[in-house]
Amino acid sequence: MIGHLDKFPYADAKSFLDQTEDARALPFLIDIAPFMDEQEWLALLNATWPRIKNADEYRDALLQTPYGHHK
Repeated sequence: MIGHLDKFPYADAKSFLDQTEDARALPFLIDIAPFMDEQEWLALLNATWPRIKNADEYRDALLQTPYGHHK
């Protein structure tokens, strides 16, 4: 039997983002989006956004996340 995946913990994601280089921050957020609570993920994105300089490179990938479009 396959169980459901637990949500990726906000504290773990924040800790990783605090220690990672700026260029890897957005790819990491994109990768974990399907595994996080929407509000927690958006909070991380908002907190991290000022240091992200390569956002244009990941525009399409960001739009493909579960939270890339307004409902």
